Amino acid sequence: MLASELVIEDFPTLSPADTIKTAGKIFIDNAIAHLAVVNSSNKIEGILPADVILTSSQKGTVADFHSDFIQAFVFPDMHALDVFEIVARLELSILPAFDLDGNYIGTITTENLLQRLSTLYSFKQPGGIIEMTIGQNDLDVSNITHLVEDNNAKVILMYMDTDEVSGVTKLTMKLNTMDVERIVATLQRFNYKIDFYRPSDSQRDEQKERYAMMMKLFDL
Repeated sequence: MLASELVIEDFPTLSPADTIKTAGKIFIDNAIAHLAVVNSSNKIEGILPADVILTSSQKGTVADFHSDFIQAFVFPDMHALDVFEIVARLELSILPAFDLDGNYIGTITTENLLQRLSTLYSFKQPGGIIEMTIGQNDLDVSNITHLVEDNNAKVILMYMDTDEVSGVTKLTMKLNTMDVERIVATLQRFNYKIDFYRPSDSQRDEQKERYAMMMKLFDL
């Protein structure tokens, strides 16, 4: 999924000449925490956070807050996961997009991005989750995948977050099976540190209890 598939062309933007009062109304009307600032030449000047004008005297224009603009943009051919990385790192509610000539073409909202990502097969398919900590010299994705597959399972989603200072990696896997205990045992046998896995026996029992209670509610 590319950024071009997420762009909302008619999403509201701000002009540098807009008054703070006008900007505040647009923020409120759209229940958004950030808005792209686009000038008369259709170029993006930055992203204005709502909180910087909420404490202002409501006088002046958007241009007066130029030093507070966040400089973050995306190209249409960027992948949706790259877009997600930017909005997560900068804690944004929107991201403006521009073409190769630098012209503004629309806005990607975090809400729409998350909704679209949630429809991907790997997110929709039920499966167990394993989170593990791996040392700097022990990261071998192919070996981990091989150990999972030796237990008749597949990795359908994998995410890694590495601490740049320590080199330690947090690796999270989603599998195509809910029976993860054997896989966890195998990984532990090869000295991998497991921080979390779901479902455990207790979590499965809890899920069964909730299902039974739900069935009773409908058995009227």
